[in-house]
Amino acid sequence: MIKLLHTADHQLGVKFVGFGEKGRQLRQAVKESLKATVDLALAEAVDLVLIAGDLFDSNAVSKKLVNEVVAELKRLAPITACILPGTHDCYNASSVYRRPEFRDTPNIHIFTDEIRSIAFPDLDLTVYGRANLNPTGTESPLTGLEKIEETDYHVAMAHGEMAIEGKFAGDYYPVEGREIAASGMNYVALGHWHRCADFSQDGVKAFYCGAPETLSFEEGEDSGYVLLVSIDESATRVEKRRVGKYLWKTVNLEVEAFEREEELLQEIKKHADPNTLLRARLSGLKPVTWDVGEERLAGELEDLFFHLEVIAGELTTSIEPIRAADFPETTIMGQFIRLMEKRLKTAIPDEKPVLEEALQRGFALLSGREA
Repeated sequence: MIKLLHTADHQLGVKFVGFGEKGRQLRQAVKESLKATVDLALAEAVDLVLIAGDLFDSNAVSKKLVNEVVAELKRLAPITACILPGTHDCYNASSVYRRPEFRDTPNIHIFTDEIRSIAFPDLDLTVYGRANLNPTGTESPLTGLEKIEETDYHVAMAHGEMAIEGKFAGDYYPVEGREIAASGMNYVALGHWHRCADFSQDGVKAFYCGAPETLSFEEGEDSGYVLLVSIDESATRVEKRRVGKYLWKTVNLEVEAFEREEELLQEIKKHADPNTLLRARLSGLKPVTWDVGEERLAGELEDLFFHLEVIAGELTTSIEPIRAADFPETTIMGQFIRLMEKRLKTAIPDEKPVLEEALQRGFALLSGREA
């Protein structure tokens, strides 16, 4: 049996703009995901580690970061790491993989414009890969793949987007299902999409492993993994293993589902965790007396999470009946309501919607709530 570890899209050096000091912690977590990947490879005694593109976020990375990455990959020895340049770290004239740190490391093999297959006779395996030479491209990374018959087992690496109608741009090295099916590979290790996903075709196993440390809310809970792949004469088996530290979650909450404001807060609190980044999207009609604005909720609950975003852009205030009889005339609220009711009685039709909204907003502000 051949055991592989498939990873991709670490994007080491990513900035996490907009996260302030927490951005530093997220960058450190990305580094730690590489360490966790190496630790898992050693613990599982895999035969090869496949890095299917975008190990780095760009080719313009510091020497310090390169040295840290190479040091981690050296820890794998005698396990070999096969690296495929992707879209962020493409194999162009300024490629990070042209640096001497990579050339001088025996257990790191890099696919280039000239190297498209690497044979491992002791494993009876050939690994194929076509390095991306530019950040974008319209040709499939599986184009021109030809099996070498000297080995019995064959694995391809490809960094590009699946050509699914309506879900791909077409200029990030599109991969079509028919190409996977026709490849004759025992496994196709895909990179570029940051979600773990199965795109096996006609008996050929093909997977995106996703980013090993989640990088954005758009990736959701399907990232943070690497894949362990076992190949023998009978089958190819794929197993997800989590290596990421942080969980990025988005929850959509309709406020009408909650009878009281406290119930809504408790629903958000259900996701509380110091390693969770939560984006709570609120929509629907809220009672005028509810104070569920973005700043107030984030300020009250943010200590329960690593990061909390409350988005209330689709939230509107319900129009509730406001009666002067419920408030004494001697109070400011009572005087305001009676003044507005008097204005409404004499208003022309075009003025009434504006005055009714003003009544609602004024009532909310005098109640100490957001208008």
